[in-house]
Amino acid sequence: MEKVVSVRFLRCRVADYVARVQDGEQFVILRHGRPIALLRSRINGERVVRLPVDTFRANLRRALSIARRRPVLLTWRGEPAAVVGPLPPDFVWEEWEV
Repeated sequence: MEKVVSVRFLRCRVADYVARVQDGEQFVILRHGRPIALLRSRINGERVVRLPVDTFRANLRRALSIARRRPVLLTWRGEPAAVVGPLPPDFVWEEWEV
């Protein structure tokens, strides 16, 4: 099972999640309980749009809209930190009923 984070919680703790990605974790980002993007480490040779973490947080809705189409490299003090990108085509989400 993938680790998940809601958009709301990501906005509050973006620096914590970026640090966890740098430690090798990966997260599915949810909006209204549905997966919209993937927070992960960068793949070598990947073409990305660079965006500082502060700008990502301040413009989260627009940044996630871009990330759903193409990978966005989040930078921390100019250094690559994490990537927010589209879900892979073979991604399967199993929604649990409570």
